[in-house]
Amino acid sequence: MRRAFPFKKLTITLVVLLGLFLAADFGGAALAEYQVSKKLGRKLELGRDPGVRITGFPFLTQAVRGDFRDVRLRVPGVDVGPLRDVDVRAELHHARISTLGMLTGENNRIAVDEVTGELRIGESDLDKAVPVEDLRITPVDTPAASAAASGGAGSDSSTGVRLRGKVDIAGTTNRVTVTGTLRLENGKLRIVPNELDLENSAVGRVDIAGTFEKMILRQFDTTLDPGGLPFDVRPTAVEVERGTLVVAGSADNVIINGNGSGG
Repeated sequence: MRRAFPFKKLTITLVVLLGLFLAADFGGAALAEYQVSKKLGRKLELGRDPGVRITGFPFLTQAVRGDFRDVRLRVPGVDVGPLRDVDVRAELHHARISTLGMLTGENNRIAVDEVTGELRIGESDLDKAVPVEDLRITPVDTPAASAAASGGAGSDSSTGVRLRGKVDIAGTTNRVTVTGTLRLENGKLRIVPNELDLENSAVGRVDIAGTFEKMILRQFDTTLDPGGLPFDVRPTAVEVERGTLVVAGSADNVIINGNGSGG
């Protein structure tokens, strides 16, 4: 019993020290996230500071090394051309910075091994660019979409997409479903419609062809300029998620200066 007591005291001491370490660790992470947010806000010039999340534990070990394994950024609600609610995201893998310089504000330079970035365009935003009401986006993998893909087998520069919505034809409401291809062309997103299914509010499903079908499909043929990805990352891939169009890319060995200038 006498030997158990010092062991108990040692256990309590370790728990207290661990608690202090955790508090310092999370406190340091919060301070670093704030500093990185301010610096990147100036660099990205998006009108607001991005939300920053430094992942990985322990933070203090990463801080001492000056090498943060994974820094995640997000800026929702960004205006890009006709779009008014683009979600901008980026991940910095192995962001290297002097911790003392970061905390004092004397060193604005961040060297990043790899940056991945993406822009996410939702249904409510695409609804403003396409003359269709109640627009809904879903991914699709069909032979027609695959055949229309310009990048060929294994390419990420195009993918199948299905758009559903309402169009007005001669004063009647028509529910339409368009299956097509989302392409990346010269850094821009293009929706290329291929197949049409139409259901009229008065007569039900309608079998249409020829000029009338092409007229409706043209309403869905849309090109969007996302304005480029963060940190001058070049768009290389597109993806369709339920409710969202995504354009993404990556870059290696990126230099970020918090004073707003490039590396």
